[in-house]
Amino acid sequence: MRRFPAFICILVVITIFCGCEEEDELLTLTISVSGTVTNNSGQSGTIIVEIDYNIRDFADGEGHYSIPLHKDYYIDSLYAYVDLDGNKAFSVGEPYGFFHHEDEPSCAQPIHLRSSSLTNINFTIPWRL
Repeated sequence: MRRFPAFICILVVITIFCGCEEEDELLTLTISVSGTVTNNSGQSGTIIVEIDYNIRDFADGEGHYSIPLHKDYYIDSLYAYVDLDGNKAFSVGEPYGFFHHEDEPSCAQPIHLRSSSLTNINFTIPWRL
């Protein structure tokens, strides 16, 4: 009877070890979403591109961005803003734009990255009063 609980413990340890390796592989940053943000706001400053309010990249001088992600990542919202005050966070009054449905510009377009990168995800920060 004493060998049975030890055998179960060994099986649990092996299962946990194998499961962790697979999960780590899924969470490895191996794909990306990239494109160009065009700033038509009339304001200048650093353009910050964010995914779901927590993953960000700084667009280069031509508006190019690339954000590494893991496989099977679901993006609820992809947006950019001009960081006028330099605090590296969106502040009220800063111009912004988001990747949206072609026929519904007021709705964010979700993106599901399965197993390969997406390029040419382009959008604009429009002029606002």
